[in-house]
Amino acid sequence: MQQANDYRASDLPDWHKAALQLVDLMAANDLSGRDEVYAILQAHLSDSEVVEITMCIGFFLGTGRVNRFLDVEF
Repeated sequence: MQQANDYRASDLPDWHKAALQLVDLMAANDLSGRDEVYAILQAHLSDSEVVEITMCIGFFLGTGRVNRFLDVEF
């Protein structure tokens, strides 16, 4: 988990780093690095896997926003 916190400097595989960067970009609603991230993911994963990762990230980000809006405590 420590590597996930500083993924850019970690020894994680490139596609893991790209997936974590995608989380950062989607959370910030930042499209600036999208093409680069998707190019790395597509070099290592199938199209359906790239879609699945993207949808999972969107689901969890959306769930977090709904929980925050509803003031759900954990």
